[in-house]
Amino acid sequence: MGRADGRTPSRGRGLDGPRSLPGGADTAQHRARAGRDGLPGRRARRRGVRRHRAAAELLAAEAGRTRQRVRAPRRHWIPRLRRELAALEPALEETEHEEAVRRRWAAAHGAR
Repeated sequence: MGRADGRTPSRGRGLDGPRSLPGGADTAQHRARAGRDGLPGRRARRRGVRRHRAAAELLAAEAGRTRQRVRAPRRHWIPRLRRELAALEPALEETEHEEAVRRRWAAAHGAR
């Protein structure tokens, strides 16, 4: 529920700061409950670090696989296709030359 001025309290906090026990008492029980409710404790930080490390390892592995997938075309496909193109270019030039000769001959002798 919002207030008339449009501000809403966030979860576990009032508008002016953290919730406290009635009468302002701060007990060990309250501190323990607050730790379980999401305030980062030592275990939670360790778990977070482990999760971040695991995520970083997954990303590193995926980056390695991506590099390998990029290397394959560079090392194999591109050189192979360049060799094939180099072999086909002279044949294409010869065909184009033959067609140009035929067109000139047809123009000179009146194509029927």
